Parts: sequence; C-alpha cells; structure tokens
Amino acid sequence: MKKIISIIFLLALLIPAQPALAEEGDFFALPKLDESVGSKSNEYFDIAVKPEKSYTLYVELTNNTDHKMAIKASFGNATTNADGNFEFTDAKSDLDFTKFATGADRVDLKAYSGATYEITLKIPSEKFTGDRMGAVIFEYDGEKIPVSIKLSEGQADPNGKIELKSVTGLVEWGKTNDGAKLTMNLANKTGNLYSSLSYTLTVINTDTRQIVFDQRQRNMQALPNSEYSTEMFWKKGRFTSAELKANYQATVNISDANTGDEWTYTKTFKIVRDAKLQALDTFLVCFFIAIIVLLIANIILFAFLSKKKARKLL
Repeated sequence: MKKIISIIFLLALLIPAQPALAEEGDFFALPKLDESVGSKSNEYFDIAVKPEKSYTLYVELTNNTDHKMAIKASFGNATTNADGNFEFTDAKSDLDFTKFATGADRVDLKAYSGATYEITLKIPSEKFTGDRMGAVIFEYDGEKIPVSIKLSEGQADPNGKIELKSVTGLVEWGKTNDGAKLTMNLANKTGNLYSSLSYTLTVINTDTRQIVFDQRQRNMQALPNSEYSTEMFWKKGRFTSAELKANYQATVNISDANTGDEWTYTKTFKIVRDAKLQALDTFLVCFFIAIIVLLIANIILFAFLSKKKARKLL
C-alpha cells in the first residue's frame, strides 16, 4: 500500500482555495476550469457525471526552477482522517479513482517550462448518489501536490445525517501524566459530502455528576458512505484509580453549517489504559506478588531453620 498522502483540505468546498504549490514555489499544478468542470474561484474540479460517460480534464504544470524535473503522477481516493479533514490514499472506495481515472505516470519539464497534463475519467456503469471525492497527485523530490476532483451524481439525501457509533477514552503509553485521548467513532451512511461540520463533546462523570470535559471542533469534513473517527484530547494530568473505575457519559452535538442540520447523541464509556500500560500493570502486579511470595517463603524457611537449630542446641 502506498504511503498515505496527508492533506489539510480545509473548507475547499466552501471558500476560495489557493492554488496548490510546492514548497518555495518549485512547481505549480493548476486545474484548467470552466463552467462544466468547476468554479474558477475554488481551484478544484467539480463535475456532474453520468454512468458510462467519459470526461477529459486538464491540469497546467509549471516548473519554476532552473533545472529539469521529472514529476510523478498518480490518483487517490479521499478518506476522512482523525483531524476531520480529507486525505488522498489508495484505500478502496465504492467509486475508485485509482481504477477509472487515468493519465500519464510521469511528466518531464525543462527549466522554466510548463506542460498540460490530461486526465481521462471513464465513469463506471454502477450508479451512485450524492458526491465522491478523489485527486490527481503530482510529486517531485518529496513534495506532493493534490488537485482535487469532486464528482456528483443524483441529488443529495435530504434525510442524510452523521451518526455517532461510540465514544472511547484511552490513556496512551508515554502520556500517563497528560490525560486521555477521546475518540468519537462516526458514520456517514448517505451519499452526502459534508464540508463544514462542528462537533461538541461534553463529558460527565456519572459518579460525581460533574462536567469534566467540554470541547468543540469546527470546520470538519465527512465523506459519503464512510465510517471515520475524530479525536480530542482531555488534558487533565494523571487519572486516579477512582477516575479510571468511573463511568462517563458523553453528549455529542453535531451540526452542519451548510444545511443548518443538527444531531445530538449520548453514549457511555470508561477511560482505559492502552495495551502496553495494561501489560505493565500486569507485570508489576505479578512482580510484587512474586516478591511477597519470596518473602513469605524466606520467613517460613528462616523459622524452620531457626527451630531446627534450636532443637540441635537442646
């Protein structure tokens, strides 16, 4: 599996995005847009497609250096990462860009020159509803530039929603003095692409009935027909034994700035220590039990030898 290409793709579907640039402007990758393939204000492809139809897209590549470049090109599917943003990877998708999107694997550019990169999309026969997201990814000398491709077919589901599957709390190895990672496991079971979600997580200790955590994330994203997780960190220091035994109630409010839709869920969970810490706990318990057993054995042996010596003296 190819290396995951992480992209902070913040609100590209809502606000004008800046052209994708390599660090220090080494090379540029700009989509050629018109009304049929996307708004020029957004700098990504946005296409209404139909099954079994073909579409041709063009990206302008520019070498801004005084040396030649061999730029690699590949395609990826969008996934939602733990930060609530899109990543483009070779992970499987119900509409797999790595299979129906094609283009040259490499583009050679002379110093201070440019070229037009051609993409062919052959949409599969299977229909889909809503939106799908992928990208063509250009790479040179470790720098990766994605040009996003959004495809739409049919209407968005008016009853679409983000579902909360569970909430977990984890004290991680090496962070026992910091707090716990809180993870919300979510699902978008519709064809809708959400690009401006907010999550508010409020946690109550059910033993004390006190609010112990309250935090909000904004400008989050979710792909159609996907299950994903988003994380927050409960920074409180080391958990006491009582806090680790306590039950917690999480109230999660999810809202979509685009539609005004809002959903609220309640889940219970416990704070657990990760596998390494649990193994360490088990080792320490076994170690101390072994020490106690050895001490008792030594005491018994000492008593037995002392009694035996006393008998000899008699």
